[in-house]
Amino acid sequence: MSAIDKINVTDDSRIRRNTATVNGKTYGASFRPFNFWENASNFCALGYLLAEPADGFSRTIFLIHGFPDISMGWRYQIPHLVNLGFRVVAIDCIGYGRSDAPKDSLDAYSYKSHADDVVELAKQLGCQNIVLAGHDWGSVISSRVALYHPSFISHLILFTVPFIPPSPKWIATEDLAKLRPTFSYQLQFGSADGVVESHTQDKQGIRNFLNGLYGGATPDGKFAMDSTQGFDFEKGPTLGHTRLLNEDELNYYVEEYSRNGLQGPCNYYRIRQQSFNDEQSLVAQGQEGVSLKCPVLYVHSTKDLVVTSEMPKMMVPFVPNLTTKEVEAGHWVLWQKPTEVNSILTEWLQQQNVVGSAKL
Repeated sequence: MSAIDKINVTDDSRIRRNTATVNGKTYGASFRPFNFWENASNFCALGYLLAEPADGFSRTIFLIHGFPDISMGWRYQIPHLVNLGFRVVAIDCIGYGRSDAPKDSLDAYSYKSHADDVVELAKQLGCQNIVLAGHDWGSVISSRVALYHPSFISHLILFTVPFIPPSPKWIATEDLAKLRPTFSYQLQFGSADGVVESHTQDKQGIRNFLNGLYGGATPDGKFAMDSTQGFDFEKGPTLGHTRLLNEDELNYYVEEYSRNGLQGPCNYYRIRQQSFNDEQSLVAQGQEGVSLKCPVLYVHSTKDLVVTSEMPKMMVPFVPNLTTKEVEAGHWVLWQKPTEVNSILTEWLQQQNVVGSAKL
C-alpha cells in the first residue's frame, strides 16, 4: 500500500468526536465498561466524527460505514475530503462504536430509521442538503436516505455494494442464499441463536473475528471467512495479523466494538423483513418511488467475495444519472486502494461541480 495521509486513530487533532441526540437516539457517548450482561435497551448514544477545513467549508459530506466497521473506516478519505473543501461527518451507525445499541427491539436498525436519523443530524448541523457516501451496509443505508429524502441528497456515492431497488416481492434470507450462494454467510451472521455473538464474548473473541474479516490469514495462507459458509471461528486464533490495519488501529477497533459487542452489528442481517415492509410505501409509487434521482457514483470492487460483476447491472434502469468505476480490490477497497479511491472521488466530484460550490 502506498503512503497516504490518514487519520490517526489514537490522537488526531483534525477530527472531533461529537454527540447528537437524533429522533430519540443520542449519537455520541463516553466509554462504557464492556459488559455483555448489561441491558442496554435504555442506553442511547449515536456518535460521529467531525472534520472541517480551517478556513471554512463549502459543502458537507456524510460518510456511512458498513459491517464490521465504524466511522474510522473512512480514515483514508477524511483528510482528502477536507482538503477538497468539505466538512466531513462520519457516523457510527446504530449498534456500532459510540452509538446506541438497542437490544430489545430492531426498530432503530431499519433502513427507514437510519434515513431519518441522517437527515435530522444534517439539519441540526445546519445543512439544507448533503453529499452522501456509503460502503457495504452503508451503501444500502445511503441509497435509502436518497429514496426517502430525495430532495436532501444532492449527490450519492456507493462503494462495493450497488443500489438494489426496493422489491414488491419478499425473499427470505434462506431463499436468497439458494439463489445467490455467496449470500449464504448472512444465515450465520443473522442467526436467531446469535452464532457470532456467542464467539465474541470477550475482547480476544472480538479481535479474532475482526482480524479474520479484515483478511488475516493462517500461516499456510487460508482465510477464516467464506461467503458461501460464513466465518470459521476455529481458525480465528490461528490467523496472522491483517495487513490492512496496523496494531494501533486493530486495538482501536477492538476497543470500540467492546462497548456493545456484536449483537447490534449482526442485527443488520435481521432487519430485512422490517425494512422490506417499510419500503412498500416506495414500491407503491411505481418507478418514481424506487429510482434514485440524484447523480450517483458507484465504485465496484472487482475482487469482492459477494458482489459479482453482474449485480451492478441491476441498478441501471433505476439510476438515470449513474457513473460506474472499477477498482481491483476486495471488500475493503477504502483501505486497500485509498489513493485510487481518493482519485476517483476527486474526479467525479469535480465533474459534478460539487467541489468549490457556495457555502451553506
